[in-house]
Amino acid sequence: MVTRENVYGKSPLENVFNILSSVPQGHEKALKQALYNAIATLLLVASLGVGFGLFYILEPFVKPLIWALLVGSVLHPLKRTIEVRLTAWMGHLGETSKPLLLAVIMVPVHFIDDVSEFVGQTIRKYFYCIIWLCFGLMMALLIYTYIPNLFVSCLCAMWNFNCDIIWWLLHNMTSSMVRIL
Repeated sequence: MVTRENVYGKSPLENVFNILSSVPQGHEKALKQALYNAIATLLLVASLGVGFGLFYILEPFVKPLIWALLVGSVLHPLKRTIEVRLTAWMGHLGETSKPLLLAVIMVPVHFIDDVSEFVGQTIRKYFYCIIWLCFGLMMALLIYTYIPNLFVSCLCAMWNFNCDIIWWLLHNMTSSMVRIL
């Protein structure tokens, strides 16, 4: 007789395993694992099919949503920065009581002044690095330009010197000098 504890304690797949009782002894564990893998694969394929169908249903909306996300993520920080700077600029104009037309005309001049200040501060901050970089670039240019010719010239001079020494030794050595050496 089957009791309630036995019915609730077993998994729903136990009935399937009882039906497949013709499995040889020792292979029950492998059969269970294969059945679990098959069910997991079936669920995965079903969820992929549902996702694919959902994508086809929502396809007209996906492209505009992706573009809105992309453009919004780029333009919102830019818009916020421009808004903060323009608000600060307008506040400064209100404090100094400058006319708006004059301030707008002076924007390029102030821009050039700010850029030149930035470049000057950067050069002053990294002066020694810039000097060493310029020196290194000049040395690299000199090495690239002159070393191949200089190297070939030195090799030729050493070859000619060696040939001259050998020629002098061969023509000026006597047999008695060879014996002494």
